Amino acid sequence: GSVGFCLLNNVAIGAAYARNVWRDRGIERVAIIDFDVHHGNGTEDCVRNLVPTTEEFPLSTPFSDVVVKAERYRPWLGEDDVDNVLFVSTHGYGRKMEAAQPGPMFYPGTGCTAICDVAGCPPRPFVNLFSGLSAPPSAPAAAAGEPKIINFGFALLSPDATPGTARLEWRDAYRRTILPKLAEFNPDLILISAGFDAHKKDTMACGFIGLLEDAADP
Repeated sequence: GSVGFCLLNNVAIGAAYARNVWRDRGIERVAIIDFDVHHGNGTEDCVRNLVPTTEEFPLSTPFSDVVVKAERYRPWLGEDDVDNVLFVSTHGYGRKMEAAQPGPMFYPGTGCTAICDVAGCPPRPFVNLFSGLSAPPSAPAAAAGEPKIINFGFALLSPDATPGTARLEWRDAYRRTILPKLAEFNPDLILISAGFDAHKKDTMACGFIGLLEDAADP
């Protein structure tokens, strides 16, 4: 789930609606681009759930060790959903700095850099924001293909890094990887999750990315 910020995932609902209602108008392939400072983990879950999977979560108690299994499959239109939906998220990822010391993971603590397609997609991680990543649940290979997901998680740079480095890395990710992948996917519709909290002046970003609206900025 989204772990907060939204109860209904508007962009996933919009993508599913378009594939259902607008398919007679030529809308088949839909791409979702999320460029705010937090990982779009809720949207990613919606896209991952287009593939039938069973996840296993080991739990230990003082009395016994058990394994909880969760069946995940929420199609939008049909079995070809997974081949016709692309999700991209660029966001901050890693530990925050508090009083010059490493702090808890930047919210929501998911979304390490990875490109997932037919070649294989890592399973969802389980995250404790204060201790970092723990062992992910096991996820058997999906029988009907793999979700198309691109994550770019940008770490918090050191104080002595060259000013603007994070912005250059962010733009470089789009120019070198995301836009070519988007062109290769050739979507009929592109939906944007356009949060602006990756801006340098937004304190919610906690120093991650630090975008500026000045087109002349390198």
